Amino acid sequence: DLSTRGGTNVASNAIDVSTTTRWRTAVAQATAQWFQVDMASQRTFTEIRLDTSGASTEYPRNYKVQVSNNNTSWGTAPIVATGTGTTAVTTIAFAPQTAQFVRVTLTAGNAAFWSIYDFNVYGTALSRSGWTARCSRPCESTRVPSG
Repeated sequence: DLSTRGGTNVASNAIDVSTTTRWRTAVAQATAQWFQVDMASQRTFTEIRLDTSGASTEYPRNYKVQVSNNNTSWGTAPIVATGTGTTAVTTIAFAPQTAQFVRVTLTAGNAAFWSIYDFNVYGTALSRSGWTARCSRPCESTRVPSG
């Protein structure tokens, strides 16, 4: 199980605006593991930030970032950034994108687990109301309540 089902480390914890809860894999990092956010509508953004300060060694080691408006064509979705994480806060900047979905996919394995305490998208002011977080299967997906 890549995310604790029904436990305390569900995908929605990464977008719940709390730095004391987290999403966490229950296995070592592996190529093709992914974490995705549905922002409920198209948004324009230029940066994402993955904060795993509460588990400082569980940051993504090698990754690519893709965006989509249909959540079905990930094989051909544009890759807007690639990189190597080196610290507990991974900031990934790229040219302005307008999309509803953003996905971070690991491109190499590592013995460390992968956690995200806070996943944020930056550009224009972006409320997280209604956002949905998902991860590689099997994984529990939940929505951040409105308001």
